[in-house]
Amino acid sequence: MTQASGSLVCILGAFSLTFLGTRYVTARIRTGRGRLGNVSVGRLHVHHMVWGVGLVLTCGLIEFALQPAWPRNAPVATGFGIGAALVLDEFALILYLRDVYWSPEGRRSIEAVVVMAALLAIVGQLLDPGTLPPLAPAALAALIFIWVLAMAVCLAKGKPFTALAGVFFPYVLLVGAVRLARPDSIWALRFYAHNSKKRRRAEARFNASRRIERGRQWFFAWALMPGVGQPPRS
Repeated sequence: MTQASGSLVCILGAFSLTFLGTRYVTARIRTGRGRLGNVSVGRLHVHHMVWGVGLVLTCGLIEFALQPAWPRNAPVATGFGIGAALVLDEFALILYLRDVYWSPEGRRSIEAVVVMAALLAIVGQLLDPGTLPPLAPAALAALIFIWVLAMAVCLAKGKPFTALAGVFFPYVLLVGAVRLARPDSIWALRFYAHNSKKRRRAEARFNASRRIERGRQWFFAWALMPGVGQPPRS
C-alpha cells in the first residue's frame, strides 16, 4: 500500500465511522437516553464541529510541518478523518448560521458528508493504478473526465447518493446525470427557474407522496436523522 492510498483509507474509514457514531450519539442525547450529554461552557453549547475544526487544524499542521511517512502518518490521517466528519456533520449549521441540525435543512449536512465520502473514494481509486482500465493515456484521461463530470452533474442535481453509488458503478452516474434534477437542487434553481415545464415535471417526479420519495424520506429519518420528531431532552 502506498503512502497516498494508505492515508486515504485511514481518512475514509475514520470519516465514515465517526459520522455514523456521531449521529447515533446525538440522537441518544436528544431523546435523553444514555449517560452522555451536550458539552457546555456555562450557558454556551459547544457544538462538536468546534472539536472537529481543532482536530483538522492540528492534524494538518502536523502533516505539513513534520511530513511523517507511511505508516507513521496513519494516526494523523485518522485524526483528520475524524475531525472532518465532526465538521461536516454540522455543515448545515455553518451554511444557515443557525442550529438546524434536526430540521429539514439539516439534511444538507448529510449531503455534504456523502459528497466528501464520494470524493475520497474517487481520489483513492485514481491513486490506485490497479483499479483503472488498461487504456491509452489520452483515452484514460477522457474517461476520468467524463466520470468526474457526470458525478459533478449528479451532485448539482441534488443526487448525492447516486454520486456515491457511481464511485463503484460508473454507469449509474450517466443515468443520474441525464434525468431530471431535484426541484430544490442547485441545477434546478439555475436551469429550471425560467422553464416552468421542467420545473413542474421535477416537482411531480420528486413529489413527497410518491413511494420512492417516501422511502427516501424514511431512510433519512430512520438511519441518518433518528432524533427527528423526538422531543429534545429538557
